[in-house]
Amino acid sequence: MIRIEMLAASFGDCILVEYGKPEDRHRVLIDAGLTGTYAQALRPRLAKLGRAVPLDLLVVTHIDRDHICGILPLLREKPAAIAPKDIWFNGRHHLEDDALGAKDGEALGALLVEKNLPWNVAFGPAAKHAVVVPGAGKLPERTLDGGAVITLLSPYRDDLEALASEWDDTLGHWDEEPAADAAPDPDDDILGKRPPLAGIDVEQVRDLAETGFDEDGARPNGSSIAFLFQSEGKRILFAADAHPTPLLRSLQRLSHERVALDAFKLSHHGSMNNLSPDLLAQVECPRYLVSSNGGTFGHPHPETMARIVTSSPALKTLFFNYASPYTTVWDDESTKTRFAYRAAYPDPGSEGFALEL
Repeated sequence: MIRIEMLAASFGDCILVEYGKPEDRHRVLIDAGLTGTYAQALRPRLAKLGRAVPLDLLVVTHIDRDHICGILPLLREKPAAIAPKDIWFNGRHHLEDDALGAKDGEALGALLVEKNLPWNVAFGPAAKHAVVVPGAGKLPERTLDGGAVITLLSPYRDDLEALASEWDDTLGHWDEEPAADAAPDPDDDILGKRPPLAGIDVEQVRDLAETGFDEDGARPNGSSIAFLFQSEGKRILFAADAHPTPLLRSLQRLSHERVALDAFKLSHHGSMNNLSPDLLAQVECPRYLVSSNGGTFGHPHPETMARIVTSSPALKTLFFNYASPYTTVWDDESTKTRFAYRAAYPDPGSEGFALEL
């Protein structure tokens, strides 16, 4: 059984994946949300698993604060308890081919070195090599203990090099959480935050699905580590905040046909700028996962949800880790019936969602 748990990470990502036999469970942690995510959600969840929770892999997908901030207190407090066999993270020195070492003061890289934690071991020795998709040839595959196979889809080398020019400016804000009423940085999302829809109907959903597509251009998002996770005959796409063009490119390299998925954790929390019609058309998938409470940027965007529910007549399920005004609007009986989809939410009064495959 595979268990995908989207912890309550505010507008960010903190995803715990468990797989394997009941007597031999394995775990992958993908990001850790904001600083508060660790104290409020991740630490209590790890405590329930027991004193020692070895991770087969810890993936820090990119440097946006809603993915990386919770990693720092986790590794400062619990490196022995989680005992990660490998940590995938592209630090400053991975962004350019001729760079030789992590920049002084770069917090996560310094912490990995200080605690002598395994860093990108699957891609070469001594943290020298980036987690990156080559421009040609077979997509990188890595097999974890327990038999799970990860196929890397993003980033490409040019995505990392694009981030290099603004790494320092981005890094300067990675440990700052916005005030509840703070206006979003317009560079973080093309649209900024919009109010939730008051309701939806069939014609409105059709109109939303036909909205023109404008691809995300944020360089930190483009550097995201995104991958296919395969275990027990199931295949899940974890897209982090990746741009759709490299994801599409990799999926087309993987297969000239549509790629069958069992679940798709949407990129950038369901932003309309990260699920292009072409990318959606490249996959066959009955389950779409959204990690966001709608804070700061108003994710998921209705255009994304509309594109998904109108994409095929096959039954689809939308899984949300928060019941917010941005998500509950999709629990509309007329549109669910017309477009053959279901919507799933946390139990009343709770946050976070676990899906078992």
